[in-house]
Amino acid sequence: MKHFYINSVINSIAMAAGPDEPGTWLFSCGDRWLLLTPPRLQRLALLLGIRDRRIAPLVTAVRRESPWASQFSARLGLSEPERTVPVLCPRCDGLHEAHSDDINLPCPDCRRREEEKANQGPTPPVLRDQDRDREVRNRLAETDPFLFHNGELSPNWKYNASRRLELDWDAAAQRVHMGARYRQVARELGCSVGILHREVKRREYWEDN
Repeated sequence: MKHFYINSVINSIAMAAGPDEPGTWLFSCGDRWLLLTPPRLQRLALLLGIRDRRIAPLVTAVRRESPWASQFSARLGLSEPERTVPVLCPRCDGLHEAHSDDINLPCPDCRRREEEKANQGPTPPVLRDQDRDREVRNRLAETDPFLFHNGELSPNWKYNASRRLELDWDAAAQRVHMGARYRQVARELGCSVGILHREVKRREYWEDN
């Protein structure tokens, strides 16, 4: 059970209801907080409307947590809330006890599993960055399609492809081991002598092991 207090702009805080009577005022965070009672909430609902974005959360909260829930409901013309009712979970179809305002929500076990699963995935900032990245890539695909190669963003891919060496290094190393000159083999492969020497030495180390 909790007592609710509101400030001058109808922000609210909740304090655990103890054995003592709640104070009329609290002073916290630089604000004066007035105890929210059924008559006060009724007056606010009449002035602003029960569906006002500042009032609706208060109505839900007091019906759920306040020790005066039935009085709040009566003042607002709402049916008296039931603390818990047996309902079926919409996820697992298991029977569990839920507050009357939560009958359409998953059971606590399902909510805990969903929270654990959500915590394992990307965080909201990461998802936001991924969405923005996807938007930019889609825009680039429309305006500069030459930047893409096989569906992947690769600026200057033609230039980079010409620098890639996908050669039969094993056969080249075998020729060098059989006595062919590095310069001759490099000229036939279309690569530098240094790259050929590196690949040959790499294969020599493998053979030594």
